[in-house]
Amino acid sequence: MKRILFCMCLLFFILSTTTFAHVRTASEPEWDGYYSLTNQTVTKPFWGGARLQYGFTKYTNGEYTEYWFRLDKNKDEDKLLPYATLIIDDISYPIVAVKDPNSKYTEAGLSLIDIAVGTHVMQQGVIRYFPLSSDLIAKIKVAKRIQLKFDTVDRINRIAVIPNDLLEAMQITIDTSFEQIKNQWQPKNDDNK
Repeated sequence: MKRILFCMCLLFFILSTTTFAHVRTASEPEWDGYYSLTNQTVTKPFWGGARLQYGFTKYTNGEYTEYWFRLDKNKDEDKLLPYATLIIDDISYPIVAVKDPNSKYTEAGLSLIDIAVGTHVMQQGVIRYFPLSSDLIAKIKVAKRIQLKFDTVDRINRIAVIPNDLLEAMQITIDTSFEQIKNQWQPKNDDNK
């Protein structure tokens, strides 16, 4: 019986494309009184999948708010193309990456970009930033399931399911006020030793 249970567990892990990951969230101060709140998770393929980093960012100063989705892959895999599709509860919405991302995109949530895995340094590939309209944010806020269809140089129409814990964190982030985001930033203060 133990042998059968062991074999079933082993088969589950082999057939699984990701191992367990967790969502990390960071509040960071940005330029000109803005703050970003970013949720990030990494899929770590056990066998046959792409190592992806997903990031969802709310960028706000209390009066103006933007959202975007960040996607990147391991550099030793093929390059991500700038066109993708969000599939929210089985309805497809095309999204396009920012052509020349400025510091607003590249610095927000930067503390959550993994550059190392264990003792092995991960080579960073092209990071894509997909701005999300207020209509998409309204749909994400009540979504039950989100998938991302993306293309790379070597493969097209790849589909990745956004993990449920990331979706839940994204929905919480959408509802988080500017003051809450600002108060979540709690750096260690070396003056208070």
